[in-house]
Parts: sequence; C-alpha cells; structure tokens
Amino acid sequence: MNGAESVQVERRPPDLTVEFERHRLAPRYVRYRVLDEFPRPMSLEWQSVAIVVTELVANAVQHGGAPGRMHIWIDAEQTRIEVFDCNPEGVPVVRHPASRTGWKLGLRLVTQLTTAWGVDVNAGGKTVWAVVDIASRPTSDER
Repeated sequence: MNGAESVQVERRPPDLTVEFERHRLAPRYVRYRVLDEFPRPMSLEWQSVAIVVTELVANAVQHGGAPGRMHIWIDAEQTRIEVFDCNPEGVPVVRHPASRTGWKLGLRLVTQLTTAWGVDVNAGGKTVWAVVDIASRPTSDER
C-alpha cells in the first residue's frame, strides 16, 4: 500500500456515488459516469483520477463480490476515490512487473498516480481507497 493510513478528504457526503454489478463493462461505465458528472479539461491530474477509478473498479469486478459501489470526493487540492465490494478476502497487493506481462499490474499504476492508497476490511466486505493530489500535478500545458 502507498501511505501508512487512510487519508480522508473532509468527511461529507460523496460528490458522486455509482453502484455497479460484476460485469466486464463496469469499469468503463463508472469512469464515464465520473467524467460526465465532472466535465473538465483533460489535465494530467484528471487523467490520473480516471485511470485510478477504472483500475479500482476493475479489481472489484474481477476479485470482489457484487454489487460494488464507488464514491468520489473532489476538492481543490485532492480527490478521494473509494471502491467497495462485498468480498472481505482477497486484499489487493502490488505485483512486480516480472510476475506478469501486461496483466495484474493495475495497482502499480494506482501507486504511481496517487498520494496514498489502502484497504479497509470489515465483515461486510472491503473498501479500496486512493487519493490523487490534484494541486501538485502539472497540467499537460506545463510539461
């Protein structure tokens, strides 16, 4: 995991909640819902948010129990993404590139694109959360 503890954006109701079923198109559906709900220029930070949402939902679909739920909180400095699934087992781990070629490397992307991420497990399932620090990332024009 990246980050020692769960980093919380001010606890308020999520800016968006999307429920999804265990279906191969769920990651695309949730990503489109986020991008439709919060239309913004495709800056590097917003691309990072879209990738992290996609990867966390894809992991929940592949390894978790249905139904799943994604919450997102957005403020001026960071975006927090939480993806819940009903399977308390199968805590995600980052794999090394040599272990697979092109598969099961999504959490490596999540680690590189986030300030922190982790897993909270309880009897009802698990929540994988990630924080993207928006304020410190350069925009595509700055690169």
